[in-house]
Amino acid sequence: MKKPSYFYTTSIFLVVFLTACQQETSEEPKINPLEAYAGTWEGEIVIPMQPLSIEVSVENETATLSIPIQGILDEPFDVVDADEDSLSLETTIQNQTILFTGKRDGDNIQGEFTQLGQELPFQLRFKEEELLTEISLDASEVIKAKVDLPANESKDMPVALILPGSGPTDKHGNSYLMPGRNDNLKLLSEHLNDNGIATIRYDKRGIGDNVSLAPNSIETRFDDYITDAQAWLRYAKEQESFSSVHLIGHSEGALIGLAAAIQEGVQSYFSVAGAGRTIDKVLVEQLENDPFITPELLEESADILEQLVQGDMVQEVSLELESLFNHSVQPFLSSWMAVDPAKLIEKATFPTYIIHGNNDQQIPVHDAQLLHDANQTSELYLIDQMGHGLRHVSDDIEEESIAAMSHDTPLSEELLTILTTAILENHIHTTK
Repeated sequence: MKKPSYFYTTSIFLVVFLTACQQETSEEPKINPLEAYAGTWEGEIVIPMQPLSIEVSVENETATLSIPIQGILDEPFDVVDADEDSLSLETTIQNQTILFTGKRDGDNIQGEFTQLGQELPFQLRFKEEELLTEISLDASEVIKAKVDLPANESKDMPVALILPGSGPTDKHGNSYLMPGRNDNLKLLSEHLNDNGIATIRYDKRGIGDNVSLAPNSIETRFDDYITDAQAWLRYAKEQESFSSVHLIGHSEGALIGLAAAIQEGVQSYFSVAGAGRTIDKVLVEQLENDPFITPELLEESADILEQLVQGDMVQEVSLELESLFNHSVQPFLSSWMAVDPAKLIEKATFPTYIIHGNNDQQIPVHDAQLLHDANQTSELYLIDQMGHGLRHVSDDIEEESIAAMSHDTPLSEELLTILTTAILENHIHTTK
């Protein structure tokens, strides 16, 4: 669960032009320099305290801009030009000139963003196109996932469904609310693949590949996430090459996965950094530890949570709490609060593993003990120095935040060993 903080707002609206000089002669055909930029570029404007995630897509002679946190999706650019190693992005919005200039170095673009005389750095990274698998949820809805197979694939493979944590988190473990790339679930998947285990990962509904499943967040409920996970568990069981099915849920994904696994059955289940209490209790504790939350805001938060637990929506919310309790997310929060992980895990009859880092600053290690106490047939693993991002960190929350956002920092070796060993052991027991 992402630690809530005070709500950052920004009036920055970006419209991007890829510019360059095109040279045309009568002897040579016209060349479109944008072809070298074809595809999707993702990155951020480095605003102090709260980088703003952006995405630029280029196709033929057109380009579009997305700023998910501002609800801006696939907005077309007015003018698009480029050369092979530099770009200049400029437009006028509401009488304000916006300038975006940078240099390209392979799959990276870096430069300066200027608005109202203020200069801020920006960075973009090329997003590789991925081969996705589609399945139907009903007559009108399709959900997409990345299915990765080991290099030594066979007709007798275990497969692990990996579910991401809370917020707008994608199949790799990244969120547009956080700058840079985390990639913890991507790295986890690659490790499992290297050890003969297939994996399935997908962007949550309303995010990335599955943005069309939740065009209006106010209509999304926690049960929708459970339904999505159930669909992929059924898909995995239908594949002849997968002879055992396992589920790994990180943070919020641990609860979603537990509910889905109880309904569909699995050969093993893993709660990684999962909560042992209902989310309203976790939020109260996180808000109490937030230095930006005043006693008045804490009291307001408690009142809001109490009403949401009862299923009542709250009309008036202080600006500082809007990021957590805005009107569009309240129905989802209310439905999430109704699911108690400790009561749910009592029903688990499959091999159950509870894994938690003792330096987790978002979900305390005590939650792992609560889950284990509720199902004492489970196996409990507490990993020294592992934080919520599944990497080793100190007990300093700022250091954990930095480490959690760095895809260059390796995942906990102990975590990887526990997951790999348990999946392969349960796979062998299943196929005997």
